[in-house]
Amino acid sequence: MKVGLIGFSCSGKSTLFRSAVNTSSKSDVAAVSVPDTRFDDIVDKIKPKKVTPVSIIFHDDIEGFMSQPGKLISQRAIDHCKKVDLLLHVVRAFESSSVPYYDTVDPIRDAQKILEELILLDLQIIENRFDRMKKSPVPKKPGSSEYIEMNLFERLITPLSEGIPLRKLLQDGNIDDNELNILKNYQLLSLKPIIILFNVNESEINTPNPNITKYMENLSDQGITSFTLSACIEEEISNLDAEDQKEFLESLGIQEPAKKKVIKVIYDDLGLMTFYTAGEKETRAWPIRKGSNALKAASTIHTDIAKGFIRAEIIHYKDWENSLSWDEAVRENKMSLEGKEYLMQDGDLINIRCKS
Repeated sequence: MKVGLIGFSCSGKSTLFRSAVNTSSKSDVAAVSVPDTRFDDIVDKIKPKKVTPVSIIFHDDIEGFMSQPGKLISQRAIDHCKKVDLLLHVVRAFESSSVPYYDTVDPIRDAQKILEELILLDLQIIENRFDRMKKSPVPKKPGSSEYIEMNLFERLITPLSEGIPLRKLLQDGNIDDNELNILKNYQLLSLKPIIILFNVNESEINTPNPNITKYMENLSDQGITSFTLSACIEEEISNLDAEDQKEFLESLGIQEPAKKKVIKVIYDDLGLMTFYTAGEKETRAWPIRKGSNALKAASTIHTDIAKGFIRAEIIHYKDWENSLSWDEAVRENKMSLEGKEYLMQDGDLINIRCKS
């Protein structure tokens, strides 16, 4: 899972990146473990030799994205955006005379500008592709892949021209699974999940600007997750030990660092859930799409396991948490045998019986 931080210069992207990864490394790419108390409990009970949590790969500000509205987005930045699974847009909503900015601070203007640019980039790709297909001397037979693609692109030009992103069309059911597979070939940016973080002053952590609050409600109606944080405060929190963090958070009236909230939201926006394999050699958490079956879980672990799939031994975490081991849970009849089509549940522990 790759997440790319985007936004205008001096919006606090690198500060947020440092607070998220909590490292002194100068690298602009880092892995961050997904917070999971269930996994922590499983590891604590089994005490395996190797522990592998789910991780999210963060990419710091994508160079050349946009320094300010009106500037061209570099092809390098576009290509980089295409390689990530989710875009994390950091918007400046704080005032500071020590941090220069291209204009007056206007978070709604800046947030909207990036959303519009992503749509325009997709519109250009789709229009160009549609024009080439339309002018092609090769006839498009009804029902052929070329015919379906051309009609799809023709249908998408109008909503994109009206500022409607592809992710919204998908959410509303105006793009089916076959059409989605076509669009994925073009790595379109307005199809990607996007989360907008408004980087506010410390005084606005718990009481954000009402204009921002109203705009966030509009974003929610569009299926876009957004929330406020203070990147400077988050970086300060990340540098404290656990006990001092708790005290500092309480003094600010914050329940948990935004880092945890950001990661949880990313995980949810990507449509993921977690299952576990619990062994003494290695205990591991695995990300999987919601709605996936046991066979998909097996192939996530290893393709050979999926090929030899016989049955899946399943124990849900809620049933397992009061047991000291897998064997004890089995003796207590908490394990069920499931076939390939069993729909995995968030928090399942799994052991695959397969042909050797």
